[in-house]
Amino acid sequence: MTPSPVRKLRNPLQGVLVGGADPASSPLYSFSAILKISVAAGAAEIVFGVSAWMAALVLLAAVFVYALVIHWVHGGRGVQGLSEEIFGGWAIKVNSAIETVMIAAAALVSLAAAVSLLGDLFPVLRTPVIWRITGQDLLAAAIALGMTWIVNNRPRLLPLAYRPATLALLVVLWAMALAAVMTGGLRLPAFDADALAAADLRRATFVSFASLLGLLTGAGVFASMELAFEGLEPQRSRKALLSLLMVAATSLVFLFLAGPAIVAQVDPADTSSVIYQGITGLLPGPLGVAAVAVGVLALLVVTASAMLAMQSLVLGLRDRRYAPAFLGQRNRSSVANRPVRILAGLAVGCFLLLGSQPAIYLPIYVVGTLFLLAIASAAAVRRSLRSGGDRRRVGPQVLLAVLAAAVIFLATGAVLAVGLRSGAWIYLLVVPALYFVFRSTRRKMGSPNPLQDELGRREQAMHNLGMPQSGDRLKARIPTPALEPADEASARGRTPRWTGDAAAIQQVAVALDGSAFSEAALPVAERIARMFDATLVLLTVLPARGALRILPKGRSAGNPLEAGQVETELYLNDLAGTYRAAGIRAEYYLAAGPVAQAIETMVSELDADLLVMSTHGRSGVGRFMLGSNASAALQVSSRPILLFRPQAAASAAPQVRKVLVPLDGSGFAERVLPWMQDVAAVVDCEFILLAVPEVPEPAMYGAMAEAVDDLRQRAEANSQRYLTQLTERLTDLGLRVRPVVGGSRPATTILEMAEQEQVDLIMLATHGRGGIDRLVMGSVADRVVHHSTCPVFLLPVRSGEVEL
Repeated sequence: MTPSPVRKLRNPLQGVLVGGADPASSPLYSFSAILKISVAAGAAEIVFGVSAWMAALVLLAAVFVYALVIHWVHGGRGVQGLSEEIFGGWAIKVNSAIETVMIAAAALVSLAAAVSLLGDLFPVLRTPVIWRITGQDLLAAAIALGMTWIVNNRPRLLPLAYRPATLALLVVLWAMALAAVMTGGLRLPAFDADALAAADLRRATFVSFASLLGLLTGAGVFASMELAFEGLEPQRSRKALLSLLMVAATSLVFLFLAGPAIVAQVDPADTSSVIYQGITGLLPGPLGVAAVAVGVLALLVVTASAMLAMQSLVLGLRDRRYAPAFLGQRNRSSVANRPVRILAGLAVGCFLLLGSQPAIYLPIYVVGTLFLLAIASAAAVRRSLRSGGDRRRVGPQVLLAVLAAAVIFLATGAVLAVGLRSGAWIYLLVVPALYFVFRSTRRKMGSPNPLQDELGRREQAMHNLGMPQSGDRLKARIPTPALEPADEASARGRTPRWTGDAAAIQQVAVALDGSAFSEAALPVAERIARMFDATLVLLTVLPARGALRILPKGRSAGNPLEAGQVETELYLNDLAGTYRAAGIRAEYYLAAGPVAQAIETMVSELDADLLVMSTHGRSGVGRFMLGSNASAALQVSSRPILLFRPQAAASAAPQVRKVLVPLDGSGFAERVLPWMQDVAAVVDCEFILLAVPEVPEPAMYGAMAEAVDDLRQRAEANSQRYLTQLTERLTDLGLRVRPVVGGSRPATTILEMAEQEQVDLIMLATHGRGGIDRLVMGSVADRVVHHSTCPVFLLPVRSGEVEL
């Protein structure tokens, strides 16, 4: 096992710098929302004072719950791990649905706060450009698109900004608190009960309270960053807890020391944001401008963190089979780019339609944070009671857990009363919808094995800490012998089921359309027919609307000819005659209708053993515009298909020296093994058995590499054991076999191994999915077919078939 090339965090301060950007930047948007309301109510100081003390109480309750999570839950699983442990499956889906909305809100709030500060620096940005869309809104949309490109294509640039931005922001916050004390003395917020007496003041107080709870946002990341630290488990937990306490202390110091000073100097007539007035008022001159610039940089870093958090969440849900596979597909930079693209599209739409003020999106972020905290606090109470043993005796931990949960639940109710009018109602719509999607996807894809499930848990908890270290491709490799013993629970499906039988090839069908491109398949089909003494069947489909029709040969009464039928029959008849004259049994058949469905119907009714087709190998826009009969046939076919690009079959007698056979340990994948025996019976070649472990390389997870180190070792051990057993059985049958275990992304690893080893043929089984199923469950075979430069043999295995 290659060690993870990642430097671990040594002390709590480093933990703050890596994970503290989000909670440290929260004052930059929380204060802007609350203080305008307080000033408008005409009693800024008493409204702020009461709401500040209430927010501080909730913050302390949240810190206590997170501390319990850090103490109880290890392996980087965090709050999600505790909720799942106590409440089971429903908590996974509900938490994930809430978290999806909350992460999107985090990106919107942070980016909106950043451009708002830029609008304060450059007031011209607030001028409407198109209808009600201001320059600030357009700038926010442009930054969202630019950051999407960076996150998806240059992920190595992001860690360079994390620590400096967080450190600079912490310095700014403490400098503002120090400046407030030096200029006005130690003045804490006043708790005046009059703020809760009159209706207008009470409403202003609760609105301010809801906004100040933005100080809670992002702090939960410390509950899942234990594995980022050096040391043994207790040492790592202690460092994570100290990091949490340092960030919480910063928020409280800023709230109690800088908050009153900012309230005292707010000018309601000033159009700039309150936090901008506070920064430039406490840090005048160039220091203020520099501090604003630091705030903008930190908020952009938080926006990138939210995008990365969405990637981690979707990857975890994909591995646990709650999210469609296509959403978690990694690009060449080893990141899941589709979730970030969707998030960027949402951001652009919101900024252009709703505006780019952070107060618009803050209630959604705060409510999501409180929802997750409420679930976690309830789980903490149950865990405390369970670990306390005798429930008749209530210990300090149980009492504190109950009090913290009560505070959090009361705060959640109070914020909901305010937040539902400000956009938090979105949870009532999105959470049930996502819950249904997660449940349906899991039912369709089935349960993952224990390794995949644990990997998904850890990926969900990583958030912005699981950053790729490089965009380099990970090459497939044979692992070192230093592997952990395979365990039976995680090795489900890793014992060969194949009984040693070979397949029979009696009919070889080839699809033609009269073009030189399709005829490139004929030399290969001819050679296969000669090798196995099989019948060569020529198939052509005349594209036509309406139902599929198998056309009788020649004109007859009651059977009108289709357009082009005469010429096509003459073409096929001459071609079949040529092969008969060369000593090959040959037949031809003609159909009219949808091409892919017609080919599948004829192949099935003729009981052909193999279909040979040429393919353009297109993908993306080219494939969408030009179409691909081979791709369509792959989705509907129930018979083996040999696909290749014409240039790969330019020789009349292509040589087969190396054959790559990817296997995933399932009985479905092993259905290709009898066809290996057929190939070995007619050509002398080496078979490379490739197993891609179901856990990616730890280097793809950056600072959290150790969170998957043990899983990767177990996955490699399982794959190695499986291939070793299979190699022994195939060698006994006289096949030359070489096992290879490595890689992270199956399709990419297959293609890279094929190029690296210069293989002449790839053989793999595919589930033959199409339509929605193909999107939900993914298609490695489809990506291999459309990017491979060598022929690909595909054995479709339908979901109704039984595993070997």
